[in-house]
Amino acid sequence: MLRATLIISLFILTGKTCLADVFFKKYSADDYIDLYKDIALREMLNHGIPASIIMGQAMVESDFGNSKLAQGSNNHFGLKCHKEWAGDTYSYDDDDAGECFRKYEHVADSYFDHSVFIKSRARYQSLFELPITDYRSWAYGLKAAGYATHPEYAKKLIDVIEKYRLYELDHNSFISTPVVNLISNSGKFSSEALLKKEPVAGKHDVVKTKGGNFIIVKPGDTYSKIAREFDLSLTDLLKYNNYSSKEDIYEGDVVFIEPKKSYKSQTYHVVSRKETINSVCKFYGISIKVFCDNNKLKPASPLPMPGTVVNVDKQPSKKYVAGKK
Repeated sequence: MLRATLIISLFILTGKTCLADVFFKKYSADDYIDLYKDIALREMLNHGIPASIIMGQAMVESDFGNSKLAQGSNNHFGLKCHKEWAGDTYSYDDDDAGECFRKYEHVADSYFDHSVFIKSRARYQSLFELPITDYRSWAYGLKAAGYATHPEYAKKLIDVIEKYRLYELDHNSFISTPVVNLISNSGKFSSEALLKKEPVAGKHDVVKTKGGNFIIVKPGDTYSKIAREFDLSLTDLLKYNNYSSKEDIYEGDVVFIEPKKSYKSQTYHVVSRKETINSVCKFYGISIKVFCDNNKLKPASPLPMPGTVVNVDKQPSKKYVAGKK
């Protein structure tokens, strides 16, 4: 009874017209940016889409996380089901009543699926030829490719990016060019796994870094298949990656196709599955404190997921690195 009285009192004092508003916080733009900019940065580094565009689209489409669709389905990009979607769904009135939208367990899953959605459709491929910092051309290109029906969509997107200085996220200076074609997978969610047509293993894009060239494991890959593709012996491939033939291989793993190079002066590193904070810091001669500060990690934390780009600059960073300004 006392709890009910307090709720009613709060309802009266706040002057709310909807009782639900008493329980759900309304996010400001700054709240939203603080919550999700790290995820946008990760998606930019892993998929080559400007973080400003990712954040701008999410803020426009979800009303800073406050829309009914965002609250009810964790869908922050307005992605509809389409015929290939086999995951959870959410009914929502958009262009038509009761349209089918994708529903996610976590907001981060929505961000990852948005990246896969853009990367996997031919009509968006020309955008990846644009500079990562050219958010204006990206905005107009998304509109021209049919991402949204609103006639002023590009302008709305650019206005949000410029009002909240989201373009600063694109100037991630610890890596000179965006590392694309990396798979960002939380281990709990993979949009490919929710599609009715499972992807098949095919030829791999080679990611070239000063530390050595590598590929990202796709579904259906084995060490033997990768070795054959790159004309390597299985023994050499396993040695390059400190693996044994008895170990399993997982989608999203980093597999080097040549010996790792000891470029200890470089300022970024791509995480592989067997590494630890200690082993990375030892290899690059960087203090654990500086490494953890630059990447917003704790010394006892595990490294981020395989394929993630981390900062190994020996100096404390004052720029955007792993979400730190």
